[in-house]
Amino acid sequence: MGIFIHFLCITQFTLSLASCSKDDEESSDGSIVGIWKVEEYALNGVKMPIAPEDLSYSEFKNNGTVVTYELDEDGKTFFANSPEPYSYDSEKHLLTIGDETVKVLKLTQSTMIVDGQIIDEDTHTKGMQKMTLKRVSKVGEK
Repeated sequence: MGIFIHFLCITQFTLSLASCSKDDEESSDGSIVGIWKVEEYALNGVKMPIAPEDLSYSEFKNNGTVVTYELDEDGKTFFANSPEPYSYDSEKHLLTIGDETVKVLKLTQSTMIVDGQIIDEDTHTKGMQKMTLKRVSKVGEK
């Protein structure tokens, strides 16, 4: 799960997307600016549990930076990582944070789904990950 957190810190998420389906329950928000929390994570198609110590939030700001918040060692306090620049290619639906890029599969007012490759830093093996994120109003919100 540490690899996931590292990837999330590097690749957390000013988008302009139209909803792909007419029967979506929500319309597209048109922006990822805000705070997002990972709700689901799958590696190579297998849903993985998100342990409490792996809980993190990503705040995408209007100035083109994203800040990731992680739990401190006490398991109760969130600390902010250094801001990283992000950009979005609206034609290809690719979100780039630092030197990592993910595909944005869905974006609504409350949900974002991203998909991308991950490389294990220890074994250098490649895999595919898919994350479902929920928009929240503040860091620490459940």
